Formats: sequence, structure tokens, C-alpha cells
Amino acid sequence: MEYTFVIFAMCPLLLTSCGNRDEKLTKQIIGTWTTTDSDVLTYAPNGRFDEKWTGTKNNTTKSLAFQGKWAVRDGELISTLTNSSSQGFTNIESAGHVDHFNIIAVDNTHLVLELGGETNVWKRIK
Repeated sequence: MEYTFVIFAMCPLLLTSCGNRDEKLTKQIIGTWTTTDSDVLTYAPNGRFDEKWTGTKNNTTKSLAFQGKWAVRDGELISTLTNSSSQGFTNIESAGHVDHFNIIAVDNTHLVLELGGETNVWKRIK
């Protein structure tokens, strides 16, 4: 019974700290990032994102472009596509698709995200 007060007193602190963590991650993620294969991804402060990739394989230029909304909740980066387009690809995600990325690490220079067992490392360019 003596611990009941402590437990109830700690609940608001725990809930607040989760929100603070998400706010901190959100601030760290805002910016423009790139990968070694020239993918460029911008997370804007207004909760929008823009991703573009162009590459050449077998003398054929291919490109992908995605736009959508993003947010950090419970330590995950959640992205919802609002628009997608491609050149040279037939199987791309359509508007409305939602991904829940595990945020492995983020700092001033790198962003590491994991989705479905695949890890992507991004380097900040802005």
C-alpha cells in the first residue's frame, strides 16, 4: 500500500518523458539526408517529407519520387505517402501507404532507420 502513492506519482513523469523523447527525436530528424546511392530525403518541420532518387543501371536511367507526411510517435518514425511517381519501375508504393520505421540512432550527422529487418543509414547534408 505504501508504494501505491509512488506509482501514481511516477505515472505522469513517465508519460511526459515519452513525449519529450519523441519531441527530441523529431527535432533531430528535421533536415535533408542522403545515402551512398544518391537517395535524398528531406523531413520538413511542418511534418511533410520529400524523397528523390535517380540512378542508372544497364544504361537505363531510373527514378523514384515520394512525398508525404511524417511524425515521431513512441520512438518510431511514421511516414504516410501522399504521392509517389517513378520512371523505370513498376512496383512502387501508392498514396496512403504507411511505414513504421524503428529509429535506431539519430544525431547531427547520421540517421539510422530499420524497417522489416533492413537497416538504412542516412548522412545529413542540411
